[in-house]
Amino acid sequence: MLTAGVAIGTFLFSCEKAPDIPDVPDVSKVEVTEISLNHTSESVKVGETLQLAATLKPDNATDKTVIWYTLEPKVANVSESGLVKGLEPGSAVVGAKTANGLTAECEIVVWSDEGPGPGGYVDITGITVTPSEAEINVGETVRLSATVAPDNVTDKTVYWRSSSTSTASVTSDGNVTGGKAGTATIYAYRQTLQGQEVSGTCTVTVVQKVSTIALNIYSAHLVVGNTITLYPTVTPEDAPSAKSLEWKSSNESVATVDATGKVTALALGQADITVSADGISAGCTVTVEPVSGGNEGTGEEDWK
Repeated sequence: MLTAGVAIGTFLFSCEKAPDIPDVPDVSKVEVTEISLNHTSESVKVGETLQLAATLKPDNATDKTVIWYTLEPKVANVSESGLVKGLEPGSAVVGAKTANGLTAECEIVVWSDEGPGPGGYVDITGITVTPSEAEINVGETVRLSATVAPDNVTDKTVYWRSSSTSTASVTSDGNVTGGKAGTATIYAYRQTLQGQEVSGTCTVTVVQKVSTIALNIYSAHLVVGNTITLYPTVTPEDAPSAKSLEWKSSNESVATVDATGKVTALALGQADITVSADGISAGCTVTVEPVSGGNEGTGEEDWK
């Protein structure tokens, strides 16, 4: 009986539900971080083909699957291997997409010896970007617009690119954002049916301006002859104008200030001391009082 009981107990235990095992992330999977094509703009004749190739990074990415697509299938189609075929004159965007959603695209212009395509295709001859010059601060954005010529051009689509994306990046609709101080040329461009690029440009200068200024003291009480030094904190510290701050006194007969922020009390009264750069400023109100005020020789300060 004991043996039978043990057997039954063992059977019942084995029928219990096994505990759930939590999912463990696959740390060995390496995601694709970048995709690029061997062409960003190219032309192909009607009936002919062009081979596009995608490069993925890092080289040891786990899933290197690429899906090819075209946004204008009547103008150009693309095979599963990236082979593009021109179908009729016009402009088409052909792209490649990774398994984790990254994309890269190429502008394909399809042309023909017969000239304009169906319906009297009018090709592009020029592009003008407005404004032609712009200055923005790091992190700021400016909207550019493109006007194509002639007015009756069949396809008014333009594409945008930057000569230095780290200095200024541009979106597909012409929004430019400053990345770091420097100069970049922003292009609005398109290819003609014969494969020639037509473009307009805007020179964008990105500057690093002062965004905030703070002082260690915002009000002070002095007697004639006393001095006090104001210390500014500038953000960002690496802004060029942070090294050449402008100091001013609203009443130099009462108190003066030098280029280092040192304030000297000259006569009874009140003066506002300001420090500024790039249109940003901070101030300290200095009150010069009689000696009987009890702060002779102390440069007593009121902290806010």
